[in-house]
Amino acid sequence: MKCNACQGEISEGRAKCPVCGFPVIQTVGNNEAELENIRKMGRDYLKQKLEGIAIGIMAYGYVMSDDGLKLDQTAEVEVAQAAELEPGQPVWAGEDFQRLDEEGEVSIHAFARKNDRTKTWELPVKLPKIAGACHIGIRLDAGLKGRMLLGDSSSYTESAEFTLSEIAGAAGGEV
Repeated sequence: MKCNACQGEISEGRAKCPVCGFPVIQTVGNNEAELENIRKMGRDYLKQKLEGIAIGIMAYGYVMSDDGLKLDQTAEVEVAQAAELEPGQPVWAGEDFQRLDEEGEVSIHAFARKNDRTKTWELPVKLPKIAGACHIGIRLDAGLKGRMLLGDSSSYTESAEFTLSEIAGAAGGEV
């Protein structure tokens, strides 16, 4: 069975989702209006759970020195507000990022922040086979999991998976 909020898997006999805490609501029959109302409540609950969470990456700037490339600056770049993400739909940051290499794997240093709590991840991702600069995106998946995307809307690679459940609050709990 899937959670009506985060789409995570719920085993039989559970009263609420172990990932997000949304209650298991039993219906009688296949009343489509009742099912759609439960789905809407789930979407609203998920948005509330994700409210105030900013997701972004650390961007690094380099300069050429006598010894080669040298780190010159770092900056946080917000990619999306978690509550605005639609599960399964990529969202892209508006900035271009120059590539140092044409192929191989890089690490995206991602973060999620809510109030004074921050969770960070180092996410390996293969460089996409596109020409020019890359864009960074994010996709929210089932179970409050996400993946950072590298490339553009027509061709991209996906990072390793990360979970927002800790920053969103433990199942049934509040941050």
